[in-house]
Amino acid sequence: MTGVEGLVAGVLIGALVGAGAVFAWLRPRLKGALKRLAKQEQARVQLEQQNTQARKQIEQLQHDIADLRQELAHMTSPGGARMLKKGEAPAPAEPLLGISSLFDADPSQADGFAQTQISLTGHKR
Repeated sequence: MTGVEGLVAGVLIGALVGAGAVFAWLRPRLKGALKRLAKQEQARVQLEQQNTQARKQIEQLQHDIADLRQELAHMTSPGGARMLKKGEAPAPAEPLLGISSLFDADPSQADGFAQTQISLTGHKR
């Protein structure tokens, strides 16, 4: 080998050793970056699924609201559910709900006050 050939060989060997050192130095950083990228992709997919579920729930709730509005419109329309006439009192809810035993007041007592005190023990009359 002449001086020029030895110099070229030395430069090539030096470049290979330098490239190997740079690769060894960058390899852990590249692995970390790839792991972070995979986690971000997984999080993106999960958020996309949650977004899709939320949109489906919103759609279902909007459908339910529309049904309830139609029901309410039907109930308040003249041909719908029976409306109370002016001066007509609604039916008492006690017999329907079965809560009459929870009231303390005696219905035979006509003191002019409504039965407002409720007891959770269920007093007998």
